Amino acid sequence: MYIKEGNPARISVPIHGNNALKMGLLKNLMKIAGIDESEL
Repeated sequence: MYIKEGNPARISVPIHGNNALKMGLLKNLMKIAGIDESEL
């Protein structure tokens, strides 16, 4: 679960076992969360 102060969205990140998240899913989750690559 990801929560960013000032952003009402709560994001549940799906568990993919030992597999990395695909780039499209990762970018979509980041967009919803209101974060960009510089904040990682």
